[in-house]
Amino acid sequence: MPGCIGAIDCAHWQWIKCPKALARQYHDRKGKRSAVIESVCDEDTYIWHFFILAPGSFNEKNVLASSPLMLDVNAGVWPPPILSYTLNGRTRRLLHYTADQAYPRYHIFAMPHPAPNTRKLLVYNRLQEAVRKDAERLYAVMPSRFNIVLHPTRFTTVERMINTGKTVAILHNMAIECTRTGFLAHHIMQGAPGITADRMGRQADGNASGRDDGRDEDAGGHGFFVNDWPRGPGVWGPPMPAGDQGRDP
Repeated sequence: MPGCIGAIDCAHWQWIKCPKALARQYHDRKGKRSAVIESVCDEDTYIWHFFILAPGSFNEKNVLASSPLMLDVNAGVWPPPILSYTLNGRTRRLLHYTADQAYPRYHIFAMPHPAPNTRKLLVYNRLQEAVRKDAERLYAVMPSRFNIVLHPTRFTTVERMINTGKTVAILHNMAIECTRTGFLAHHIMQGAPGITADRMGRQADGNASGRDDGRDEDAGGHGFFVNDWPRGPGVWGPPMPAGDQGRDP
């Protein structure tokens, strides 16, 4: 889809060792205790945004209100305004994510039409659903690789759940980079202008987020060229050093 920078979706991770003091807060609609995971991924199921902190009683709108991704959007630092795309003969600058009907009708989200009654709307819904399935496919691929997120968590603190979720997301990205010979996003965005870390959205503490676009040096002095178009602010939490967020040898 023109101007699409990823698919966004939420999933619940069941928490069977939830303390009684937090039982009602993490009580979801299915009567279980769980934590909500919000993620943005591309067609390669590479995770560009990962946020695990919201309790299970939150829905997509509540999670979005507390998500650092939406905080950057409201602050005007994300999406990057230097990119543009052409749709129906008009040049637009606001990039968007594909989402389902549970998300609010903001311009940054491309959702399916609720009542498609024309051929054009039917084609749009079919294309939107084909792109949106990447976010749903992520929650099938990641648990198949790491069983720790497939089963209900037995941690007793929220901090351990957050650290474990972010670790699994980082390992998933490392597995994607090692198993894929080339990202589809690289070929799609070959003509896009380069975006450096200082142009990307920054987190609340002022640190640059996302991945660098250029050369980076590892501890051994070998250069790696990172040719990634940023899709989101990254795995949320304490920011990782820019040189450790992923390299494409």
